[in-house]
Amino acid sequence: NRCAAVVESVQDRMKDTLTRWKIRPAHAKAVAQRLARPAALLHLTRAWLSSSQEALIYSRDARTNGLQAACRNLVRGDSIEDLMGYHPLGGGPTRHEFLSDAMFRIEQGQRVYTHAENGRLLHYAWFAAQPPKELFAAALPGFEMPDKCGLIVDCYTLPAARGRGLASASMAAILHDAGGMKNLNRTFIAIPAANPAARRLVERAGFRYASSCVRSFNGS
Repeated sequence: NRCAAVVESVQDRMKDTLTRWKIRPAHAKAVAQRLARPAALLHLTRAWLSSSQEALIYSRDARTNGLQAACRNLVRGDSIEDLMGYHPLGGGPTRHEFLSDAMFRIEQGQRVYTHAENGRLLHYAWFAAQPPKELFAAALPGFEMPDKCGLIVDCYTLPAARGRGLASASMAAILHDAGGMKNLNRTFIAIPAANPAARRLVERAGFRYASSCVRSFNGS
């Protein structure tokens, strides 16, 4: 189908691009595993989590859209060029590590939504349609994985670019694309309990509270 063809095309382009950086699939997997915290997510995700480490699980009917399409112009889907514009910030992964992690995610079938300006990546969000059970369990610990679900895995905006609607735009794009996937019924996301802005964002997008969990991360 179209979605599978898009993912395969992105995988091929990503491999060609990263091969020039001497990043191979096996190495990308090793780097991703080394970067991973106990929740098996890129450690920049911790910027979304409160110090209490409590997270709220939200879900949404994937078959309904209901979001304005105009803001989608702020983000691009599966842009290798945007990913190449990543620059380390504040103790985050190196460029080589970030691109290795991105290659690993794409090989898993995840899609990425990005915003870049002047060659610099400012925002990204990852979406896994029908994620592996271990990824779902890591992102939503203690929550039973239903059939035919999607998972927003990671969403990050550089501090200097916040307040510009980039997270809302990527959310709209993800949910629009998820609505066109016949094999998806619901989309899930976990957000920090102590982050009211994140709660407002997902609730405006039509997500409803489903459960709570505790996610353990190293670092601040």
